[in-house]
Amino acid sequence: MKRSGFTIIELLLAIGIMATVVGSASVFFVILTESRIKQETIVEIEDLGNGLVTTIGQAIRNADSVTTPALGASGSSLVLAYADSAKNPTTFQTISDRIRITEGVTAAIELVPDHVSSTNVTFTNLSSPATAGTIRFQFTLSSINLSGRQPYSYSQTFFGSATVRKRP
Repeated sequence: MKRSGFTIIELLLAIGIMATVVGSASVFFVILTESRIKQETIVEIEDLGNGLVTTIGQAIRNADSVTTPALGASGSSLVLAYADSAKNPTTFQTISDRIRITEGVTAAIELVPDHVSSTNVTFTNLSSPATAGTIRFQFTLSSINLSGRQPYSYSQTFFGSATVRKRP
C-alpha cells in the first residue's frame, strides 16, 4: 500500500527555500527603507540650506548698509541696516547651533528646525570703502542623529554672497 504525503527531507527542503526567500525579502526591505530615509534626510538638509542662502542673500540685497562685520572682517553674525524701522536692524546670528534672524525689535526667529544643527557660520565683509557692501557667507547644516543610525546622518556646507543694492 502506497502512502501519499511528504517525506521529512521534502519538508525540510521546502522550509529551507521559504526561509531563504523570506530572509532575502527582509534584507531587501531594510536596505530599501534605509535608502529612502537617507534620501529624505539629504533632500531636507539641501532644501533648508538653499532656502537659507536665498533668505540671507535677499536680506543683504534689500538692506541699506552692512553694520557688522566691519570692512574686511569676518564674524559669526551679520547686522544689516534698513530705512524701515520695523526691520532695522536685521541680525543673523547663531545661538545654540541654530541660525536665527531678528528684525527690528521683534523676537528672534529660528531658521532651522530642532533636528538640524547649523555650525561654522561665517559672514565676511568683502566690501571696499567706496562700495555699497558685499558679504560672503557660509554655514554647515547637519542632521542631529540621536539614534546613531547611518541613514539619519548628513552634513552639507553651503556658500553664498550678495551685494547691497544702492538706493536712489
